Amino acid sequence: MPSLSSLAVAGSLLALAPIAQSRTTFVGTTPCHAAALTFVGGMPAGVACRAIKWELTLGTAEAADRWSLRVVYAVPAASIPGANVDGPTVTKHGTLTRSTVQRLGRASTLFRLTADAGTSIAFAQLGANLVNLAGDHGTLVPGNAAAGYTLTRADRVEPPVVEIPRASEGSYTVPPMETGSHVFATYIGRTPCAGLARDLKLAGAEGCVRLKWRVQLLKDPITNQPTTYIAGNSLTRDRSWTGTWRIIRGTPDFPDASVYQLDADAAHGPIMLLRMDDNIVLFLDQQRQPLPGNADFTYTLTRSVQ
Repeated sequence: MPSLSSLAVAGSLLALAPIAQSRTTFVGTTPCHAAALTFVGGMPAGVACRAIKWELTLGTAEAADRWSLRVVYAVPAASIPGANVDGPTVTKHGTLTRSTVQRLGRASTLFRLTADAGTSIAFAQLGANLVNLAGDHGTLVPGNAAAGYTLTRADRVEPPVVEIPRASEGSYTVPPMETGSHVFATYIGRTPCAGLARDLKLAGAEGCVRLKWRVQLLKDPITNQPTTYIAGNSLTRDRSWTGTWRIIRGTPDFPDASVYQLDADAAHGPIMLLRMDDNIVLFLDQQRQPLPGNADFTYTLTRSVQ
């Protein structure tokens, strides 16, 4: 687990033009990272943190070099086992500094938040609409199977969906995970549903709010060249997506980046994943732009350690 000091040093990301507005708000829900808990504070001793809901504003109406933060902790519900409720709410503010580093062959922006009390933490910009908690040497903090550490610009979030009750995510059998030297990478996580379902023209996605994903990229163990993939999710739980995949180069904002293109039925178009680093990929739309998330989930998957 990275230390608070390591998160404060971090920096990297994409070299798009800096955020134009003097004030930009990002929202999202992340796991309870130890350094984030230390930075935010406000959790009573003995209370379990289930998630952190962020509303982070870079720049304020008064000054571009200030930030403000409102956090709501998710904690266990006392009366419903396994359920979460809103816990303590914390507001903070402080000084904002920006630095430039290299990521994916482009100059990138790091936002460092220093609280008036002196503690600090950093977020790296992943494009015009996304930032991610950052660690030492420009590394991005990876998430887990439940969520990542990516936040989305509040004015670009995916429109809300009225949920239609579905079978529990845990009520279906996940195919066995591939292991061995023929596995190139396995990515897991939860994402919103509507944007990706619309982009891939998935049937039966009405009222779908979230998707659980496991994507396995396989390779030739001798040549290390891409071969096939197995992609499963909680919408098309009765079948896995399979096919060939390849590595293509570049997006409009990251011309030197690696993109994993998972070829699919022509009616759907390919699934495309932008490799941000060794641990994190972002779902792209058919124009190779990162899909914006919402206040609960983002289109970020994390590499699973086998």
